Amino acid sequence: MYQVLSAVCAYGGLRPGEAVALRTKDLKLPKKGWGSITVNRSWNGTGRAWGNEEEDIAEPKTIRSLREVPIPPILVEHLSEWIKQQDIKNGPLFATRGGQRPSQSNWNRSLKRACASSGHQTLSPYDLRRTCASHLVDANVMIAEAAARLGHSPEVLIGIYTKRVSGGVERTNQLLNEIYV
Repeated sequence: MYQVLSAVCAYGGLRPGEAVALRTKDLKLPKKGWGSITVNRSWNGTGRAWGNEEEDIAEPKTIRSLREVPIPPILVEHLSEWIKQQDIKNGPLFATRGGQRPSQSNWNRSLKRACASSGHQTLSPYDLRRTCASHLVDANVMIAEAAARLGHSPEVLIGIYTKRVSGGVERTNQLLNEIYV
């Protein structure tokens, strides 16, 4: 479960609370090609324990209360397989065997173990969202499109994520050479 949750944050750029709140009806998963996730809610309590069933569901922390996030074929495949394996018909996409929401502490432990076994520095669920943002910027996705996928304004995207672009000067010079030559 935590592997698929992590993939949603890494490939879709969702906030952890948005990923935990996903339902099957929020997904468009074609047999081939790109799909999408409709982000329209988030669990309260992100940064604390995910909470219990009595807690309210909030709108996502975004510039709009609804956003459609395109997801790549690899994530479509992961989600389709997850739904099939877990025999999920309707309702929450992620729940423990006892029907509870996944816990933040278990997700963090799972990621820590995965990072350690792969020799990667330890990541948090939110770091996976930052990774997605960095990939969007590194791939030269238009700033407005990258910001929309993440639910940010372009100003927030530029202020937070563009400083993470790798090879800044050399990369910029190479891109400009393609235009100037």
